[in-house]
Amino acid sequence: MVTIEKYEAGLIPGLWDVYFTSIRMVCSNNYKKDQIEAWAPESFDINIFKETMGKLDPFVAMSDRKVVGYTDLQKDGLIDHFYVHGEYQRKGVGKKLMEAVLDKGVSYTLT
Repeated sequence: MVTIEKYEAGLIPGLWDVYFTSIRMVCSNNYKKDQIEAWAPESFDINIFKETMGKLDPFVAMSDRKVVGYTDLQKDGLIDHFYVHGEYQRKGVGKKLMEAVLDKGVSYTLT
């Protein structure tokens, strides 16, 4: 079962794993190797990623206490990140994340 949780800094390793596997496993047929390496390098300063996640304040998809996806919704309606773990494709994770985005978007328009 997939649940949507609030972002916490302690989830950074799981969020990075989602980002990394999504790009490396899912996008590998659509982009050149140097593009993949630029977006998700083997070695990366996790503090930079942590800073980015703090600014995005993402919705986090969890399954059995594992981070399996995440997305964000900015006040102007932009979704900057929308990633599902490479091993959790086609399992409803993206749908749950999009439902969270739509719910949040409705609250933005009501305030």
